[in-house]
Amino acid sequence: MECYTLIRQSRVFAYFVCAFFALASAYYILEMINGRNQMADFRVYYDACNQFLEGAQVYGQSYGVSSGFYKYSPLALIPFIPLAVLPYGIASVIYYLLVMFFFVEVAAQIFRVLQVPESGKKTVWFIILLSLFAIDHIERELHLGNVNLFLLVLCFWLMRSLSLGASFQSAIALSMLLLFKPHFLVLVPLLLWRIRWKELLYTAVFITIGVLLPAVYTGWNGNLALLHDWMSAIREHNTALESSPNTIYGLINSLISVCSIPVKGWIVVLVGLVITAIFALLYLLNTRVVLPDKRRWYLEIFMVVALIPNLTHTDTEHFIWSWPLIGFVVWNLLVLKYRWRPLYIILMALAFVPYVVNSPDIVGKEMMLLFDQGGGLGISNLIFVILSFLLVYFHRDEMKRQIQG
Repeated sequence: MECYTLIRQSRVFAYFVCAFFALASAYYILEMINGRNQMADFRVYYDACNQFLEGAQVYGQSYGVSSGFYKYSPLALIPFIPLAVLPYGIASVIYYLLVMFFFVEVAAQIFRVLQVPESGKKTVWFIILLSLFAIDHIERELHLGNVNLFLLVLCFWLMRSLSLGASFQSAIALSMLLLFKPHFLVLVPLLLWRIRWKELLYTAVFITIGVLLPAVYTGWNGNLALLHDWMSAIREHNTALESSPNTIYGLINSLISVCSIPVKGWIVVLVGLVITAIFALLYLLNTRVVLPDKRRWYLEIFMVVALIPNLTHTDTEHFIWSWPLIGFVVWNLLVLKYRWRPLYIILMALAFVPYVVNSPDIVGKEMMLLFDQGGGLGISNLIFVILSFLLVYFHRDEMKRQIQG
């Protein structure tokens, strides 16, 4: 647990953790008072897990809210079994505390990889800015009780294992990511590019084991039925990519629709080919950037992870996956000096508005829907990705000196 070590070493980080736990606890009490502490996403996991334990229908059931359908793999239910056997009130409090812990752990991992000093003015400013960029999304995580922060912890485990050459651990982390969210398939081309055949082979083995493991409890036929229902749930949750507003396809679709150009599924194929070409170019350019292996894996993994909501149809709360990449941009804007810095800061400020200030209490419901469903969130996310690439490629010499110094 990186957060425990960092709390002992850094008084600034310890203050941050105390402030966060105080605010998060107060938020939960306020949710209870207002009757809003349902944690709808956790309720889906909790109820679906109980259905699984009882041998009842898991998929196609609405849990708690009209949109609360379980659409993840049968294996993803297993970690929730210890909570599912508890009364919901107790289980939800424990899970709320786990979400708080995962948030602090992700923050600690960002600190360590970016080599943020344990104290100093820049460290304080970094904590403030990093917290501001996370505030809207962590509020959603606490309110809904999703697993996004847990998946980010798995991404850091994957990054650390890959940088150490630990093939077995890397494969476990990647297979868990894929069994929770198939969207993480976008990481596979990165491993292919880095010629990590052993990790990919182990991942295939672990996924096979993970797919078959629930049969120990449900029986072979029962597990086959669950897998069939899982595939059906994935298909039903998906939508035409050109209609998904925050994806690159949806953004381009909206742009050319203004010009009265008829749009069909071909736009997805065309944009997909262009994205593939751009990724190939970025990987080629990255071979010219000499950074410590851990920092390089950090950039490559979290650049791809941040792009997932722009490449696949997901819910808006998954944009929290961009937080480690945002941390990278923010820290480098604080510590590096170069002539384009004011422009980068302006772009970050513009991206901040749809990414963070999209609460209906602040900007109104219409503006919030424009940000979340009108493509504003997707555009801001693309700005983070583009800025991270500009920093690492065009300012690699300054970055290298900062790391070595």
